[in-house]
Amino acid sequence: MLDRLDAGLRELDFLARVARASSRRTFLKWSGVTVAVVTAGCSDNGSDVTTPTGAPVSPGNSTANVPASVGTGVPVEVTVQAKDANGVDLLTGGDTVTATLTGADNLGALRVADRANGKYVFDFTPATEGTDTLDITINGAPISGSPFTITVVAGPVNFGTGDVGVLNYAYALEQLEAAFYTTVVGAFYAGVTADEQQVLTEIRDHEVIHRDFLKTALGADAIPDLQFDFTSVDFTNRSHVLDAAIQFENLGVSAYNGAGFLLENPDFLTTAGKIVSVEARHAAVLALLQNPNSDAFANDFTVDPETGLDQYAIPSQVLGQADTFIVTAIDASQLPT
Repeated sequence: MLDRLDAGLRELDFLARVARASSRRTFLKWSGVTVAVVTAGCSDNGSDVTTPTGAPVSPGNSTANVPASVGTGVPVEVTVQAKDANGVDLLTGGDTVTATLTGADNLGALRVADRANGKYVFDFTPATEGTDTLDITINGAPISGSPFTITVVAGPVNFGTGDVGVLNYAYALEQLEAAFYTTVVGAFYAGVTADEQQVLTEIRDHEVIHRDFLKTALGADAIPDLQFDFTSVDFTNRSHVLDAAIQFENLGVSAYNGAGFLLENPDFLTTAGKIVSVEARHAAVLALLQNPNSDAFANDFTVDPETGLDQYAIPSQVLGQADTFIVTAIDASQLPT
């Protein structure tokens, strides 16, 4: 294996044999510099990756997991990963990392902890709605993406308890669907047919009606308008749009099915039953648009093959899936179970 290392590393003398199992590291020494050889499924055909722990850091290649948006009162933990000039993660610390937060939350310099493994961690809790700017540097130079812009929104939004909590839960999902279809209809993907435009527009109208109905029913108990992030959806791509639409509709069906038994007022349950049947019709027509002549509208993913009933999901499962698109922080801890 040594003959595959470049000429500058041929003076390496082994401190331990090279690990042949996946993800193991063997540390070698070359001219006083410790080097980690990382092997991923290492074999004699040679697929070894070398990561010098003593290599100099490249701030421009280093990264951090900074959220684009966060709710007030929600703690944010950021991890900075130091990388070398080749974009390889460094495995040792010792560099000077600074983090400065300005804007709506003018916290100034934040305390950064060196984990001594190439990672640097700090945290903060935004308290003011608006826009924050986060500058992160390594040895005085900005890392990739810095300065970062963070939108701070009011939050977390509490659904409440009892029937009010359940209705707010449904209202949040209807807001999500209405916002999605409004975006779709606002600028249809290329090649959209007249039939597809009609279907998607009608679904948009239904979701807006559902949203507005629940808002009116809740009155003063209604949660505020939520903010959404659909950047993971390519609205110019037909398949992406239909896949996302099917995901939202099936999620809505499973959500209503999983929350119906939590309602105490029978009138609310009746209305929920009427809404969920419409959501199921949406899911069916969208599945047939995406996969004509298939059983996608009623397969084992949507219908339990043993009971013949629609699948259901409890609120924590539904919100876990919807969290990708919901920017506003949500507190569903008081929902009935």
